[in-house]
Amino acid sequence: MRHALTSVSQTTVIQSLEDELKNHQQKYNYHKRIADGYCKIIQQTELKLQEIKNVRCNVG
Repeated sequence: MRHALTSVSQTTVIQSLEDELKNHQQKYNYHKRIADGYCKIIQQTELKLQEIKNVRCNVG
């Protein structure tokens, strides 16, 4: 026989899922900021490397 969740347990489950979702969103936002920072560093490094290669080719 199947038992329905009581309103108390439904509220507890919903609150637990909402808390878990908030926690995952905070972790995602934190790691996204880090990844975005690394992406900018990589792009700046690639641009600088290209500038150096262009200067070296034009001088040599």
